[in-house]
Amino acid sequence: MNENEKTKDMVDTTDCLEAVNAFKATKNFLFFVILLCLLLLQAAFWLRQLGYIDNTGCYEMTDKGLVFGVPCSGRADANPDAGGVVEASTAGQAGTIAEQAQLATADIGEETAQPDESAGTAAPAPAQTDGNQTKPGTQFAFNCSHIATLIWACNFILIIAATLYCFILLVSIKISLVGRLGGMNHICRAFILSLFGLVLLFPWQRLFAGVVAGTVYTPAELLCTAAPTAEDTVVSQVLWYLRFLVLWLITLLLFVFAQVRSARWAGATLRRLGLIH
Repeated sequence: MNENEKTKDMVDTTDCLEAVNAFKATKNFLFFVILLCLLLLQAAFWLRQLGYIDNTGCYEMTDKGLVFGVPCSGRADANPDAGGVVEASTAGQAGTIAEQAQLATADIGEETAQPDESAGTAAPAPAQTDGNQTKPGTQFAFNCSHIATLIWACNFILIIAATLYCFILLVSIKISLVGRLGGMNHICRAFILSLFGLVLLFPWQRLFAGVVAGTVYTPAELLCTAAPTAEDTVVSQVLWYLRFLVLWLITLLLFVFAQVRSARWAGATLRRLGLIH
């Protein structure tokens, strides 16, 4: 009877070990995906900071819905008053249209001359709106639409990979409990760290605007937000880097520590089974 129980326990432990190996491989792959997406998002931020992103046509790109219709009214252009120029030109065009309608009943000749005048005043608006934010003297710059597509792709993959990563750690905890594989301290801490990382990663600014922000940002938040300059206050500069750099670094460290803890858990299970010493 005791021999049968030992055999059954050995079979159960072997099954649990095979499950752990399968989940461990998937966990390592998901961590690599998370790390890659985080690095790409940070690279996009520094490309924007250093002026290696060509914002020409960025306003039209947002109108086409690539960033889900978020207008670039606060985009930092070479001309800091670009947003005001856009509004002024739009209001000027509306005023000239109303003026043309009034003059149409009085004089047909003036009606034909007025559109030419309005077209002449409205022509410079696109050139000011599509200001180039590239660094002076740079011969190469990334296209704004390409960077926006990269950010959306990284956001989608990153949130899914982080969620699956936490779920796999949770399943690993259950397998360790059932198979009595040990290393519970490491795997539980890894799950808690990954859970905190997922919470910081989630784009809370899309749900609670103006209250809290997550590590994940939209293309409009990066490309259409005026970056603080040397003339701005220290507080605005600190908040800017807290949003795009410090929060990113904390999230990255949480997932790295979770991966280290999960690796220690895998080693502890193998030592408990006598497979390594």
